[in-house]
Parts: sequence; structure tokens; C-alpha cells
Amino acid sequence: MAQSRSEEDKVRVASEEKLQTVEQRLAQLRGEEMQMKLRQQKAFHEEHYKKEISDCEAGIDELLRRDKELDLQIRRLQMDIGQQRNECELKRKELEMAAQRSMDVVRREKTDAEEQLRALDALIEKRKGSFCDWLEQHNPGWQETIGKVADEESVLYNHELNPRLTDDAGTLFGVSIELVGH
Repeated sequence: MAQSRSEEDKVRVASEEKLQTVEQRLAQLRGEEMQMKLRQQKAFHEEHYKKEISDCEAGIDELLRRDKELDLQIRRLQMDIGQQRNECELKRKELEMAAQRSMDVVRREKTDAEEQLRALDALIEKRKGSFCDWLEQHNPGWQETIGKVADEESVLYNHELNPRLTDDAGTLFGVSIELVGH
């Protein structure tokens, strides 16, 4: 956004400088035209300056022609300035929309990451004091045995199974658990 404004300012300054130069030249030419008209009036009353009068009239005609050219050039420059302003405004709006879309994507990603973090935090909290926590302490390698067959929610994160290591038959890979009420 700052870049498009900077470009717009550069274009505006350059165009204003051109316009000011043209206006100064136009004022100068108008001053010269006025002087020529005064000379023409003076020469009108004196016949012996016929050649000079003719030259002055030609000069006036040239100045009028230049004045029209400069007016046309000013109008063109003003149209160019307007067009460049419109293009800059359009570019600025496009950049703002692109930035907004990028910000929306980042916000969604942040929200998703926060949700994942909350889920992981809840899982870590749920793990404390659970059957899974007991297995970590008493039965190394449990992930390859009990971990492959036990349900995560109802068994591994259960806090009421009272697990014990045993060699009895009918156990879950050498671990006895109480399934009363489950």
C-alpha cells in the first residue's frame, strides 16, 4: 500500500512540475503576445513600419498558434494525470485486497494451530495418571503390544483401571486391569 502511494506521489509531483513549467511558459508567451499587440497598435498609426507590422502580425499569429498547442498539451497532461491516478488507485486497491486475503489465510492458520495446541494440551492433561501414564513407568515397549490393540479413549486414557503387572493368564500382555463397570 505504501509503495503504491509512493508511486502515486511521484507521478503527481512529476505531473505537477510539468504542468507548472507549461503554465509558466504560457504566461511568458501571453506576456509576449501582449507586448506584440502594443507594438501593433503603435505601428498601426505609423505607415512607415509596414514591414515591422507584418513581422509582428506573423509573430502574433505564431504566438496564438503556440498558445493553442500549449493549451492542448496542458489538457493532455491533465488527462494523463487523471489516468495515472486512476491506475494507481486501482493498483492500491488490488494490493489491499491481496494483503487482506493473505491476512485471512494467516488468521485461519493461526486459529487452526491454536485449536491443535488446545487439543494436544487436553490430551497431555488427560494422560496424567491414566493407564497410558502407568504403562510408561512400568511396562517399556507397551506401544508395540498393548498400544496396538487398546482403544485410546476408553482404555489408554482411563484413570480407573488400577493396572498391575502379573503373569496370570487372561491378562492384557501381562498387565491385569479392572474392567468393572466399563
